[in-house]
Amino acid sequence: MERAGECFFLAGSYCSAAEVYAKGCNFSKCLSACTKGKLFDTGLHYIQYWRQHGTADQRSREMDTIEQEFLASCACHYYKLNDNRAMMRYVRAFESMSSARTFLINLGCLDELLSLEVESGNFLEAAGIAKLKGELVLEADLLGKGGHFKDASLLILWFVFANSLWSNGSKGWPLKQFLQKEELLTKAKLLAKGVSDQFYEFVHTEAEILLNSQHNLFKIHQSLDSSRRRSSIRGEILSARKMLDMHLHLSTSKYLWENDLVSDLARLSERNFLNNQVSAETLVYIWNFWKDKIVNIFKFLGRLERQDVTDYGDFGEFCLNYLGVKRQFNNLNTIYFLMISDAQWVRDIPRKFIQSKGNLVSVDVHQFVTAAQGYWCSELLCVGMNVLTNLEALYNLSVRNSLSLFCQSRSLTRIYEVANFLLNCQFLSSQHGDIKALQKFIHLATGCFYDCIYPRDWRESLKENMISLRRTEICRNLLKEVIFEDVSSKNNLSYAQLGRITSMILGSGEMVCEPYEKMADVLQWNSSWKALIEDLCRNVSEVSYMQKLNEALVDTYNANWRKEDYILPGCFLFMLERQLILLSYFQGCCFTTKSSFVEWLIYQEGHESPDFEGLMGHAPQSTESILKFVVDTVQLLLHNEKEMMEWIRVSEKNVKVLNDYHAVVVLRLVVIICLIYVNFGWCEGLLSDLLGRKYITKKLPSQFYDAIQKRQKHKSLNVNPTVVAEAFSKIGNPLVVVSFGKNCSRFLCPDAIFVDMKVNESKDNVLRVLFAKTDATAQDHTGAVEANTRSSFEGIVSQGIEDLGNITELPSNVGDTANWNSRCGKKDEGNPPLRHGRLWEIFEALKSPNHGVDERSNIACDPTFKVMLLFELFFIFLACSETLLFLSANHFIIYFQVDIDRITCLLKAAIDGNFQNPPGIDNKNLLEEASTMLHEMGQLNAALEMRSV
Repeated sequence: MERAGECFFLAGSYCSAAEVYAKGCNFSKCLSACTKGKLFDTGLHYIQYWRQHGTADQRSREMDTIEQEFLASCACHYYKLNDNRAMMRYVRAFESMSSARTFLINLGCLDELLSLEVESGNFLEAAGIAKLKGELVLEADLLGKGGHFKDASLLILWFVFANSLWSNGSKGWPLKQFLQKEELLTKAKLLAKGVSDQFYEFVHTEAEILLNSQHNLFKIHQSLDSSRRRSSIRGEILSARKMLDMHLHLSTSKYLWENDLVSDLARLSERNFLNNQVSAETLVYIWNFWKDKIVNIFKFLGRLERQDVTDYGDFGEFCLNYLGVKRQFNNLNTIYFLMISDAQWVRDIPRKFIQSKGNLVSVDVHQFVTAAQGYWCSELLCVGMNVLTNLEALYNLSVRNSLSLFCQSRSLTRIYEVANFLLNCQFLSSQHGDIKALQKFIHLATGCFYDCIYPRDWRESLKENMISLRRTEICRNLLKEVIFEDVSSKNNLSYAQLGRITSMILGSGEMVCEPYEKMADVLQWNSSWKALIEDLCRNVSEVSYMQKLNEALVDTYNANWRKEDYILPGCFLFMLERQLILLSYFQGCCFTTKSSFVEWLIYQEGHESPDFEGLMGHAPQSTESILKFVVDTVQLLLHNEKEMMEWIRVSEKNVKVLNDYHAVVVLRLVVIICLIYVNFGWCEGLLSDLLGRKYITKKLPSQFYDAIQKRQKHKSLNVNPTVVAEAFSKIGNPLVVVSFGKNCSRFLCPDAIFVDMKVNESKDNVLRVLFAKTDATAQDHTGAVEANTRSSFEGIVSQGIEDLGNITELPSNVGDTANWNSRCGKKDEGNPPLRHGRLWEIFEALKSPNHGVDERSNIACDPTFKVMLLFELFFIFLACSETLLFLSANHFIIYFQVDIDRITCLLKAAIDGNFQNPPGIDNKNLLEEASTMLHEMGQLNAALEMRSV
């Protein structure tokens, strides 16, 4: 049979040869004849027959090899003819799936391999092939068929996200619709149901975000919250960007205005979003949220070439998905496939660095990082500039509508905050035009900020929201920028600049001045100012600082004020007012205005507290001459009305109503004279003279003038701290009595605020005293300053204490007790409500020298009754103070939190307040018992302070 087959083979009769060889079971020669004669179907027929009817003994490994070689040669034949359909008939006959995969992969026939895998039910393998082809939707479909629902669902989300940005030649954000988008997202949700309820909720949220159908802040914020809970970087960034767009597209007239400093932006923003409301605060909050995420993308890209991206992996995955890039690891190399190769951002990659393989386009890591950084740089800068434009519009709106200085100042700090970030961001490579635009915003903030922070009207600067703003880091940084712009000039600093710089230094907590060396060159022309600013920058002793301040003031006063850019009147008066506080150090007690004291207090933050004890009683010889200069200067300014008006006109170019501002200056000068009198006993005659001049008094507020004038004795002024305090309260700038170590209790009066700097070392505590809540009737714009703080008692234990059960609020200032009982709901006829001024009636009665009836208060004042009044005073104080009641019957402890320091001082004043006639022997024990109560009250205060630590 074999020889017959050879004859047929040599004769070219390959079909007969193959048949003879097959009958003789010579499989190798049979298939050789089929190959030679291109009898592929015949050979395939024989192979299928042998596999079905052949015995195990007949088959061998060699036979398998022969069959495989034949089938491969047949498949290759048809592959070369581009007849893949015919080729697959032979591939399907391969002995194993593995050999078929190898053969088809080597030929690059991924479509045929994919079909073969699907036919074989190998969905996961088919999905892998779809991945190699870059067909993500098909890959997701096959993963789903293979039971990998989670991977399939996530892949659909990936595909929809990338194509929502870049399909059909789109330039990226915002998300857009494309064919089958909704259908794909529906499929993703269906697949997610097969995983878990929790995963379904995640996919549902992501799908809602990608559909971009939400046009409601509340709903978008819900999506943001949901994404945050599920740690979805994609959901967070996309939701934040949508909210940013809603802010930027909304008219600025629709924005809300916050009139208080917001410490918790996140909480405020959530509240506003719940009501579909926006404000500058919510805009900056959502900008910062989005911007911080983008910065993390930059950090990922910066580490990508080093493969050190562990900390920013989630942001890296977002970046890749956003740009439509799939990353595949091939041994030590990483290939970045551009799934949407015609995306706008890809155009920045030089064509020579883009590699193509079939339908796949790829770049190396360096080219990807460079292009991605360029895109995000452009995106961050573009959004940031839009935010700045919006903030500028809000600032202009606040000025145009004459909103509060707080609203204007806050807008400027926001502009500076955003612009400064963009200008100094290490990840941004801004072009010249971008830098110039950002600097324009910086100049807007620095150019307008000083007038907002240091307004001409002290009632604006005294508002609590302005004080809170000035204590913030962003405010100090902006003031530093203002100073930097002044000292950056190569020209000498003018008096106006020197005044502004000094007032900014003296009105800021931490040092806002540049290192002195940077300022020295522009100060060479004026030794007095150079010495002052050097002292301020180096934080020298108070005595040196006071003397240098005087020298600078003298130099400025003697200069030609008609010269251009002379010091502003407000700056000059600011420094005179500060000088009075410095001079009072040596007395141990100071009378000043609330505005001046707040400025001084803010300055103390970030500086070492003065050694008040060491300064008290050790005034330098120059003190008197310094005080004399202040007096003479104020007097001359008041007497020369025309020159004063001209000074204002020349220096204050922005003053619209010259006469109104002159009235403000006159009032400040008269207030300085009042302070000099109550502090040092000087100027009583001068004050009387000034108040007799009509051209001065007509500039003063009538309530202020009436309060000063009403207590005359024999047609002469009877000015004392009580009178001054009442007058100052009428202009909304209360008198503050400050103890620097000396007992000032004898100076206490109803309209003054008492502060003991030794007791209240915390600046926050002092500010709480200064801005304690007052009666609503006292909050008129022309009267007391705006007060926003409240002293509330939450969770009071009232069981078994009927008379305390209805207390909702206690006065935080002992002088503000009007209607307190009515607010508490007390109706006990045996205990009539505490009338306004009752404390002070008792206090005045205790000081009264009469033994009968005090005409003013109508209170009996014999020695015995004085002691009884003392006890009444004590128990009133006890009801209003920070008191700890131990109720043994019910085992309750109740804490009331109010200001105890001034109450203790008042009680001490009642005991030590210089009774001209001491009590009789019979009542001595009562007085001693009251003293014991005072001591115990002090112990209580100390215990409560320890408890609050």
